[in-house]
Amino acid sequence: MSQIANVSADGTSTIDVSGHTDNVPLIFGSRFRDNWDLAAARVSSVVQSLEATKLVSADRMQAVSFGRVSAC
Repeated sequence: MSQIANVSADGTSTIDVSGHTDNVPLIFGSRFRDNWDLAAARVSSVVQSLEATKLVSADRMQAVSFGRVSAC
């Protein structure tokens, strides 16, 4: 994360951070409701880690999650 933050530190553009999963259903009792929820947790973790470096502000980042179906 620190290498990504260092590269992004001097920029001014928006950083798109996306979380993805596969289409395999989660195991019953998982802490995540579904794959989309898991992808959201992943992307949130990355955004928080980048923000914690103090090199990239949260207002420059845009987070999006993709679960079972993705337009990408």
